[in-house]
Amino acid sequence: MKKWKIKDRPNTSHLEKQLGISSILATILYQRNIKEVEEAKQFLSPQISHLHSPFLFPDMEKAINRIKDAIKKRKKMLVWGDEDVDGMTAASVLFKVLEDLGGNVSYWIPRRATHGIGLSKERMERALENEEMLIITVDCGSSDGDIVEFAKEQGIDIIVTDHHEVRHPPNSFAFLNPKGSSYPFKNLAGVGVSLKLTLGLVDSILGIRTDDFFRVRKDLLPLVLLGTVSDRVSLLGENRILVKTGLEAFPNVNQPFIQAIEEVIGVTEPVVEEIFEKITSVLSAGRGLETENPLMRFFLTNSVDEAKEILGGLLNAQQVFEEEFEVVYRECVRRINDKGIIVLDGVPFQFLGSCASRLVKETERPAILIGHKLGDIYIGEGRAPSDFNLVEFFAQNEELFTSFGGHKPAAGFSIKEEHIKSFIKNASKVEYKKEINKGDILDIDAIVNVDEFSAGLFEELMLLSPYGEGNPNPILATMGVKLQKDNSGYRFADISGISITARGTATVDKRIDIAYSIDDRGGLKIEDWR
Repeated sequence: MKKWKIKDRPNTSHLEKQLGISSILATILYQRNIKEVEEAKQFLSPQISHLHSPFLFPDMEKAINRIKDAIKKRKKMLVWGDEDVDGMTAASVLFKVLEDLGGNVSYWIPRRATHGIGLSKERMERALENEEMLIITVDCGSSDGDIVEFAKEQGIDIIVTDHHEVRHPPNSFAFLNPKGSSYPFKNLAGVGVSLKLTLGLVDSILGIRTDDFFRVRKDLLPLVLLGTVSDRVSLLGENRILVKTGLEAFPNVNQPFIQAIEEVIGVTEPVVEEIFEKITSVLSAGRGLETENPLMRFFLTNSVDEAKEILGGLLNAQQVFEEEFEVVYRECVRRINDKGIIVLDGVPFQFLGSCASRLVKETERPAILIGHKLGDIYIGEGRAPSDFNLVEFFAQNEELFTSFGGHKPAAGFSIKEEHIKSFIKNASKVEYKKEINKGDILDIDAIVNVDEFSAGLFEELMLLSPYGEGNPNPILATMGVKLQKDNSGYRFADISGISITARGTATVDKRIDIAYSIDDRGGLKIEDWR
């Protein structure tokens, strides 16, 4: 049993009257710091028209003019992506639109297992040989100042579109990163920044504004949805708009990759949790394949049969991965000490991120795992609780890395073998003390009285979805209810038509107080009772 922390119900009469909503919904909005009527309107009914102008990126005009010049002169362009779902959806969105605009464009997705993380001098040299004199990065580039400078010396223009933390912005031809500019929304995923560039391009070249563009190009919304959800960015602001419209578009878009997801994985009208648990895990499986990662072909193919074949292969790879993962993870657990940052080397490359994430979840400590890539280069993947900044920690060891970058809770690096011991030694000196464990405290958003408890209320509360990072599932409490068992879990003895599931076994046939959450489909789940 947890200790319940029940938040005071504030005065929300202005929201209730002007929006025509219940006091429960108004209370939850207020608790989430959505206190003004106009802000609440946009939160409850997010629209594409609420997106910021792409031209609020200071370098947007410069980037667009350079791309327009390349299109006009039929010069080669290269979209340089990253080998995760966010990076590949970002590359797909930009590649599709550049092709539609008549661009002479190709793409490059470096394999992390063989090419490392970020930009590389070797591929820049190949770009020079191929006369690819304009490179547009997606979901990468912010930490690659040296490589950008090298490319510039060779006459290659680089437009960086990225969303990772920025310490020293690269001296690129144009730099589009909300974290390194005055752009008003800082938490776009890589695919979100890529989308902003495409919206600016079609506005400038075709005179088509964002609302009109998505009426004819709804096929891009599911890509933006998958990339945004997979990268676990905050589902507030522009991300909420993109995810909600993407969820609405998903079952109505005729694209081979969507049909494959529906038929092979069995997901037809996804919610956020379902995307992450059932779709992202399969789409990510290509990173562990020794041969080609086929995910870009999956997103770009015009053949349903090809898309289904690719996804079937990824599904098989994911099932093998999960079996092998359990063995590798148990070995990682056996090796960890009882304090400080977890740092383990010799971990198979394809399991670095997954093992690090699970270690953080189960130990509540930062976890950094290092595995062999190729030759004398090794890759490190780090994950951390919210109170530890991995990017800052890696910056303190910058001289040991070939490259590094990422986000505060999730970052990575490349390192030569001779520097691994020094890094592990440095990490062992860091004293990490986690914040006070709040796992035994249950924050209650609002008390729902029995006379307020109805199917209509929970239907109204669905306006708060989609739930995810920054917008968690609401936790409500109702006092003095009686539960009875039924086929789907439990039902309320005194309230008809509403079922509820539970974590574990709940007390039945006597009055209890229950705390329960609401999921993206409106289902109720008991989190605790007393």
